[in-house]
Amino acid sequence: MADLIPKPLLIVISLIAATTLLTVWQVMRIDSLSRAFGQAADPGIELVRNAGSVSNRILVDIAGAVEKPGVYGLKKDSRLVDALKAAGGLSADSDRYLVARSFNLAKKLADEEKVYIPYLEERTMAIPEGIRVNLISLNSASLSELELLPGIGPKTAQKVIDRRPYSAIEDVLTKKAVGEKTFEKIRDLITL
Repeated sequence: MADLIPKPLLIVISLIAATTLLTVWQVMRIDSLSRAFGQAADPGIELVRNAGSVSNRILVDIAGAVEKPGVYGLKKDSRLVDALKAAGGLSADSDRYLVARSFNLAKKLADEEKVYIPYLEERTMAIPEGIRVNLISLNSASLSELELLPGIGPKTAQKVIDRRPYSAIEDVLTKKAVGEKTFEKIRDLITL
C-alpha cells in the first residue's frame, strides 16, 4: 500500500501528523501546568491565565526557590511579601538566610517586575574563594537567627539555645540539638 502513495504526498502526510501530535502535546502540557499551579489562596492574588490588562493590577514574575513559580496578577500597591504568598511561600530548599538578610519584604512591586529567590545550594556555588560569609553563631544567635538555617524551626532553634555552650560545631550534633541530616545542611553556615 505504501507503494501506491507517492513519496512526496507521504512526506506531507507525515509532517501534518507530526505537527498535530506536537500541538496536542503542547495544549496538554499547558493545561497540566495550569492545574499544577492552581488558584492562589488570597482573593487579592490570582495566577495570570490571560494577558488582559487591568489598570489597578500589576503582573509580577516570581521564580526560583518558591513553591509555585509563575506570573501573578497582584493589586497595584502589592509588596514582595504578597508575591511570595501568591507563589506559595519559600520552598524548603530556599536560602532563607540570604532572603532574610537581602530582601526587603515590604518593598512595593512594580508592573512587569521579576523576582528571583535563590536556592540554598546557589550560595556555596556563588561565593568566590577568599570571600567571607556571615555565619550564624551557635553560642550567640537568637531564636529567629537560628530559624533562618535550613531545617531549623522554632523547636529545634530552642533546643540549640538550651544546649549551649558549644566548643565545636559538631557539639550541636553530639548534644542532640539537631539530627545528622539537618547538621549536614547547616554545617557550612554555622560557627561558634
